[in-house]
Amino acid sequence: MRFPYGLILLAFIQSPAAAQSPAPVLAALQRSFPAEHAALSGQLRGHSAAAQSRLVSEAMHRFAVAHQAAIVAAPGGRLIGLEVRHGAMLRALQRRDVALCARLGDRGFFGRAARAAAPAPNLDDYAVALIEAAAAGRGRPPPAAAEREDYSAWMAAVGRREPDVPVQTLLLDREARARASDDHLCAGAAAMHEAIGDLPPEQGARVAATLIRSLITVE
Repeated sequence: MRFPYGLILLAFIQSPAAAQSPAPVLAALQRSFPAEHAALSGQLRGHSAAAQSRLVSEAMHRFAVAHQAAIVAAPGGRLIGLEVRHGAMLRALQRRDVALCARLGDRGFFGRAARAAAPAPNLDDYAVALIEAAAAGRGRPPPAAAEREDYSAWMAAVGRREPDVPVQTLLLDREARARASDDHLCAGAAAMHEAIGDLPPEQGARVAATLIRSLITVE
């Protein structure tokens, strides 16, 4: 967790799994983003399942960058849902490959480093949720910024979920993070996402928007 407190980055990871299915992602794009659907459909033709999975991840990275403002402007319930889903994906990876979870716990689901691993559990469902959030957020005003009190409440919720993992210390102290076990890094990352769902809805939405915005960067 290499995140400064007050501007925390998402912890997206990949895990060993079957190739990501393009069908749900294509259907979601066709419903709301026909130009992106047409472009991705053309790219996928003639490729193997593994190559299609990589191309979908690359396309989703570009999609997130292009539609960042709409994604974070989505209704709060959708943003909280993205975080809860993400926490569940981390827990699934924790049970299968805790070392990979720890190594990729501060990387994006669709970034270059993540694409070197097999797709995370339920990654196609997460991609669909991201597309639907972008569609729901189009034309909406930007969300309110999270405040220190929001982060304090969030860290308290994280601590209740993982009392034996010093998450705040790992966020603030790079050396402590370097010494931390894979179990602590993975469990702490999962709890950070899960805990969004423990906050009052408006507060959880503000923290979730900040996290999602901080993740989406151009490679």
